[in-house]
Amino acid sequence: MMSGTDKRLPTLPSMEVGYYFICPKKLWWFAHGVQMDGEVGE
Repeated sequence: MMSGTDKRLPTLPSMEVGYYFICPKKLWWFAHGVQMDGEVGE
């Protein structure tokens, strides 16, 4: 049983956590819906 002082941490998708550690700029692009272009010739 949980008391009134228990707090839950927010859940984050694992991809966002990975982007945060690998490349914060890529996380910003992902969070704002910017998609990367495919390879040239696709």
